[in-house]
Amino acid sequence: MADDEAVPGQKKARIRGFKKRIIPYEQSDPATEPLFINYVHGAFVGRSAYLDVGLIPIDEFERAPDAPEPITVDFAVLTRLVMSKGTLILIRDQINDLLTRGEIASVIRRVSSTLRHPAWEFSDVAPLSLGRVAPAY
Repeated sequence: MADDEAVPGQKKARIRGFKKRIIPYEQSDPATEPLFINYVHGAFVGRSAYLDVGLIPIDEFERAPDAPEPITVDFAVLTRLVMSKGTLILIRDQINDLLTRGEIASVIRRVSSTLRHPAWEFSDVAPLSLGRVAPAY
């Protein structure tokens, strides 16, 4: 997945900035109630990386592409993660590997439908023999 690749079917939003709003912490069990997010904002402060994780309301996305000038949107920060640069790099590598496996599974599904093989003959995950996939940056 290229760094500038857009989500299929979505317009590029004209966003200038974010008006962050911190949402009070509510404890939940990640196994039964995973945290849904649609945006992450990152910054370095000193030698630490900060990731604000949360939601931009859908109506903000709907008005952004049609705005004549870039706009500031509301960003509800659900949690803030702090880590070393090394940990951030490990997370980046895991995300790149996950996206690569997803792209390979998508190709396998397309090939299986083209060859008229039953979908159950193909795995939805990448073969483990791929090894470490180099990041695309």
